[in-house]
Amino acid sequence: MTRSIVARSCFLIVFSILLALPSLAAAGQCTSGCATITVSQYTGPLNPGCDPEDVIVKIQVSYNCGPDCQGNFTFYRCGESSDLYEFNCNVNRTFHVTVNGTWSNALVECNNVHFSEWDPQ
Repeated sequence: MTRSIVARSCFLIVFSILLALPSLAAAGQCTSGCATITVSQYTGPLNPGCDPEDVIVKIQVSYNCGPDCQGNFTFYRCGESSDLYEFNCNVNRTFHVTVNGTWSNALVECNNVHFSEWDPQ
């Protein structure tokens, strides 16, 4: 009887601790501009230079910005960073993927990520 009470108490304590921990592993998919963006926590072997305690965020982008500009790409960012991602679609077009706050914010709310065309004028 005593073992049963102790076992249940330990289970409840561990379960309560797990519920209290923030879940950064959330993934989200959202639309911004002419792109669909999927954000998730990355747990693989690649490390883009993040601190050991920092979360690594995987950002997948599928874009269709006209017949001359469409495709898919994936990039990784440290959760505590806010570094943008820039790419050229063709000779005349440059796009940015940016985040409000830090990339770990994008795990909580995908709509914090923005896909936009850079206009030099």
